[in-house]
Amino acid sequence: MYAYARLDRTGIGNMLFPWARSEVFRRDKQCPALWPTWTQWARIGPWLRGEKDKRLYRHVFSSAGYVSGLGKAALLMTRRRIPEASITGGGLRDEDGGVVEFRGMEGHFDSFAEENVFIRQRLEGMTHQWVRQTVSTEWPEGRNFIAVHIRRGDFQPWDPEKASTRFMSMQLPVDWYLSAIRRAKTLVGHDVETLVFTDGDGRGLESLLSRPHTQLASDSAAVCHLLGMANARAIVGSASSFSMWAAFLSDAPAIWFPGVPTPPRRSPELNVRHEFGIPIPGRPL
Repeated sequence: MYAYARLDRTGIGNMLFPWARSEVFRRDKQCPALWPTWTQWARIGPWLRGEKDKRLYRHVFSSAGYVSGLGKAALLMTRRRIPEASITGGGLRDEDGGVVEFRGMEGHFDSFAEENVFIRQRLEGMTHQWVRQTVSTEWPEGRNFIAVHIRRGDFQPWDPEKASTRFMSMQLPVDWYLSAIRRAKTLVGHDVETLVFTDGDGRGLESLLSRPHTQLASDSAAVCHLLGMANARAIVGSASSFSMWAAFLSDAPAIWFPGVPTPPRRSPELNVRHEFGIPIPGRPL
């Protein structure tokens, strides 16, 4: 049989969920995997919104070790497609030779909650050399910094009147980030620098970037930023799956806005939730 992560959504944070499940299955079953289609060419939103990351990942990941090209196409045309839900039903035989498809974000990290070390090794291992070199040069494990992820892109500006139900698609207030950074420094020390990882250009972040030892992280591919954030001493997350993945791949403490789903961690104390006085009508502080 074959494992195949069918990536129906864009955004590396969303795509990594089915990929991770397929990698664990591939390892446990000792079966080959088909190369995921990381680049969705029909997606024009990142271009229209002027996002720095156009979500074109073909130049980031290597297909080495995967079945790709014509071999992949032939298998998808000729082999039985097996839904992921079927693999727990007891009717799947190793000799079937079918293609087990992993799709969607259901369950988030639940099915591989204890696999963060393995998943990180696999993610780093399938990147091209330039990705690993960029991370080791810009954000090595020994660099003493707090990683702050500020999501812009397709997220809407903060609206406290709508935040009680829709904040997972909103930009968190800058005042919250300022307080979260102060909290992170109480955990890892006040002499650390603060690096802001964002898909925006820094506009609207002047009050944050004017703080001592605070600057935008160097521009790079989203995967480089993800792995770089995972090397931080502490992480201040946005309401996005990208932040969740950085924390999942890391053993550093992470600060979250209440209500943001947090990834499983080595210790529950590594996930810190606090609203820091940000008012949301209809929800008590």
